[in-house]
Amino acid sequence: MKLIGKSTWLTFIGLALVSGLSVVNYFFPAYSLIILVFIGLLVFALAFYRLEYGVLIAIAELIIGSKGRLFDQGLVSLRMVIFTAVLAACLLKIIKERSLGPLSDFVTKNWIWPWFLALLVFLGLGFLSGLIRSYPLEIIFADANSWLFLGLLIPLIIVYYQAPLSTFERLIQVLSGALLWLIGETFFILFAFTHSLPFISDLYWWLRKTGLAEVTATAGSWSRIFFQSHLYPALAVVILPFVKIKQRSALIVLNSFSWGVLILSMSRSFWLAVAFALGSGILMLLIWRRWRFLIQVLLKVLVPAILGFVLIFATAAFPFPDPGKISTEAFSNRLEIDSEEPAVASRWSLLGPLWGAIKEHWFLGSGFGREIVYETSDPRFLDMQETSTYRTYAFEWGYFGIWLKIGILGLLSYLIILAYLFIKNLQRWRAGDNLAGSLALALLALLVIHFFTPYLDHPLGFLVWFLIWIISQNQARLLNNLPEITK
Repeated sequence: MKLIGKSTWLTFIGLALVSGLSVVNYFFPAYSLIILVFIGLLVFALAFYRLEYGVLIAIAELIIGSKGRLFDQGLVSLRMVIFTAVLAACLLKIIKERSLGPLSDFVTKNWIWPWFLALLVFLGLGFLSGLIRSYPLEIIFADANSWLFLGLLIPLIIVYYQAPLSTFERLIQVLSGALLWLIGETFFILFAFTHSLPFISDLYWWLRKTGLAEVTATAGSWSRIFFQSHLYPALAVVILPFVKIKQRSALIVLNSFSWGVLILSMSRSFWLAVAFALGSGILMLLIWRRWRFLIQVLLKVLVPAILGFVLIFATAAFPFPDPGKISTEAFSNRLEIDSEEPAVASRWSLLGPLWGAIKEHWFLGSGFGREIVYETSDPRFLDMQETSTYRTYAFEWGYFGIWLKIGILGLLSYLIILAYLFIKNLQRWRAGDNLAGSLALALLALLVIHFFTPYLDHPLGFLVWFLIWIISQNQARLLNNLPEITK
C-alpha cells in the first residue's frame, strides 16, 4: 500500500483549485450561491455515479476546511452542501438498488451498534428538550446541527466495509494529499506573516471570513497559526511512528511537516494529548518488552520532531524577502500555564456556571440550545462586544458540554462506544497488530483533546472515530494482505 500516489496529487491539486476559488470569492462574494450550487450538483453527480468519490470529497474537505466555510451563503456552507449531496446520492442509490449493501452486515456483526442507536435516541431527546423549553429555534439548530454529520457514517460503511484493498489505498492517499495541502497552507501563512508580505492583510481577513484559521501575534515577529483542522496533523504524529510503510522517505517527510504544524498551532490541548498518547504508547512497548520496535518508535518521534522545528525556523529565516526575527519565546511561553492568562482564566470562569447548569438536569440533560452566561477575559470575545459578560451555547469543556445537552446517559452511551473501540484496538496491538495500536493511540489523543477543545461533538472529530470503527471491522482482512504495516 502506497502512502503517496496518484490520488494524493489529484487531491492536492483539487484542494488548491477550490482554495484558490475561495480567495477569488473573498473579493467577489456575490457569486457564493452560484459556486455552492455548482459544487453541490457536481458532488451529487460524482457520488451517485460512484459513492466512493463523494465520500472522498467529504473527507478531504473535513481535513482542510476547519469550520467548513470556504464558501458560505448565510446559513448554508460548503460543508453542509457537500454533506447533503453525498447523503442524498447515497440514499437514492439505496432506494434504486433496493439494498442496504454491506450496511446490514455491519450492523448485525457489531456489538457497539446498539449503543450508537442509544446515542441517537438521547440526541433526539436533547433536540425535543430544547423545543419544549422554548429555546430560540435558530440557537437549537446551530447547537445541534453538527450532530447531523453522524449520518456520514452510512456512506462510509457502504464504501469501506468489506471494500477491496485498492479502495483503502485511495483513502490513504486522499488523506495524505489533504494533509499535505493543510501543511503547505500553514507553512505558507507562516512565511507570509514572518516576512510581512504585502498581501497579509487580505490573507488575514480571508482566513477570518472563511473560519479557516486564527492568526494571533505572539512574541517577536511570530504569529500563532491555528486551524481547527490541525487536529489531523496532531493525530498524524501519533499514528505514523507506529506503522511501517514501504515509502519510508514519504513517511518521514509527512511526519516531520506534521510536527512542524503541531508546533506552530501552539495548542496546549494538542501538545498535551500528543505527549500523553505517545507516552502511553511507549509505556505499553516497555511493559510488553518489545525493545527493538520501541527504539524504532523513539527514533520516528524524536527525529521528525526535531526536523519539524528546523522546518519552522528555516521558513521564518528564509533570506528573501526580509526574514523575520527568529525567537523561541513564543513557543516557551505556551508551555507556561498562567491562571491569569485570558484564555485560561476564561475557561475557569466558565466552569462554575456550566457545572451549576448541569446539576439542574443532570440525568437527561437541558437540551440543545441551552446557553450559559459567564464573565470572560478572552480577547476573541471582548473584541466582538463591549462587555465582559458573555452568553454562549458552545463550551470549551467538551465532556461537560455534551453532559449539559444530552444528560449523563447520553454521554455514557457515547463513551462506551469510544471505550470499546479503544480497548479492542489495544488488545489487537498486544497481539502484535501495530496498525491497531496506532488507531488506539489516536483515539486516546482525541479523548484527551476533547477535555479542553471540543471535537467529539464536531464533524472533525466524528471522522476520526468513524474511520477507526470501520478500519477495526476490516482489520483481520487488511492485515492478511498488508504485512508491511504489521510487526
